[in-house]
Amino acid sequence: MQITTRRLKRLAVGLLLLALAGEIGVRLYERFLVDGEVAVLHLSVDFHDDYWTLRPDRVVVQPERFGDVRYSSNALGFRDRDHDPDAETRRIVFLGDSVTFGLTADQDVLFTDRVAEILNQESAGGAPFESINLALFAYAPVNELAVLKRYGLPARPEVLVLQIYMNDFWAASLKPQGSRTRSMRGLSDRLRTIRNIAVNHSALFRRLRQAQAALIHWAVHDLRRTHFTETLGSFEPDLMVARFRDHPEDDYFPSFGQVEELARIAERFGIGFVLVLTPHELQLYSDAYDSINERIRRSFEARGIPLHDPLAQMRAAPDKTRLFHDGVHLSARGHQWFADYLAPLVREQLAPGSGTRSRSEERVDERSGSGGAEHDQAAHGEQGQEDRRHPPLPGVSQEGPELPDDPAAALGRLRLLLELAQSHFASSSLRHAAPSRATPAGAPNRILTRNPQRWSSPASWRRACSFERDERGWPVQTFAGQGA
Repeated sequence: MQITTRRLKRLAVGLLLLALAGEIGVRLYERFLVDGEVAVLHLSVDFHDDYWTLRPDRVVVQPERFGDVRYSSNALGFRDRDHDPDAETRRIVFLGDSVTFGLTADQDVLFTDRVAEILNQESAGGAPFESINLALFAYAPVNELAVLKRYGLPARPEVLVLQIYMNDFWAASLKPQGSRTRSMRGLSDRLRTIRNIAVNHSALFRRLRQAQAALIHWAVHDLRRTHFTETLGSFEPDLMVARFRDHPEDDYFPSFGQVEELARIAERFGIGFVLVLTPHELQLYSDAYDSINERIRRSFEARGIPLHDPLAQMRAAPDKTRLFHDGVHLSARGHQWFADYLAPLVREQLAPGSGTRSRSEERVDERSGSGGAEHDQAAHGEQGQEDRRHPPLPGVSQEGPELPDDPAAALGRLRLLLELAQSHFASSSLRHAAPSRATPAGAPNRILTRNPQRWSSPASWRRACSFERDERGWPVQTFAGQGA
């Protein structure tokens, strides 16, 4: 018995030393041979009032079962390159959640950049197209509204693409739902906590889990999609079917109103708007959850907002088993497929042919009561070309804001402000949430503990409705990374 106890102690010490040596070895490998900081992506976040970003100018490498995935952030904290605000380009702004952000996919395969490449290849000259990716994981429409106002509108895009997913409609009404926190009650909870600490802080454990997940993925990825599609997971689709069945009224889901606000703001600034719903991978193999897409489509149709749903085309794709990395996020082939699907939709928001005028600019002319000939006549020279690319707001002169002569136009502007002020931007749960190291000690996580009633104050309404404008009436905020 004494010999057995001694052997067990030696074995434990040996395993501990082996684990320590493995941890040191993996950390040295990641320190000197990996281009970027190997870390958990969701711990590399800075929180702001109504949205969050990655930490600026940073490269995070996250081990995935598909290999190491690099996430590079620009000066604004988005997964994109830095953009020159004075560049002679035609801009397309993308908003969305982790699908548009490109979770699990390498940065150079994202559909956002590919859409601009397709349009540039088809362009007959003129200013090139440029995509601006302002999406981030766990974003809901309430966060996308804040990002649009702070970063999207100052970019002066010609087209705004908003990608949504079914879990954007998880959030219920503003009624208190009660606390969901609970204390650790058993051994399984404590073991899960230890595992989470290891996942977040142990380089060796991350790599072991990566190897395990890669082996499983290699062995069963195609098999699950050809013979065992029920194993793809139906938690989110089942939840949404039940939610929509139990709550037929749209007012229960604030995201419907928030997406409508995004569409209205885009129309107000003469920006083309594309709303697209990405499916859950299980929907490619079963029509049991089609009612989700149909409910969302009907709701937006009633609001006068076209919804583009690629589900039918994805089902018919011959390589549909290769379009997703997991149940939600696209693979490299999936990003290519989605870019090919989106490019014609974006093109529809631009003027037909090779002209430099976009369809959004034509809408500006229609609302301001001027025809195309009058617009061209007033747009001679370089200044005129700049005005056609970034049109001023209707009723706003080049010298500064003025009230429109048309009383109907003035009433329309007033209605927009009142509607914006009366909107309830309800918060949605931050999925994959983790406290930011940038948050001051003792300060609450502003995303997780946000009180929905904070939007009921007049000051909050004014902040939601107001834009600081330049001499042409366009919002002036941070675009190139300078300033606050």
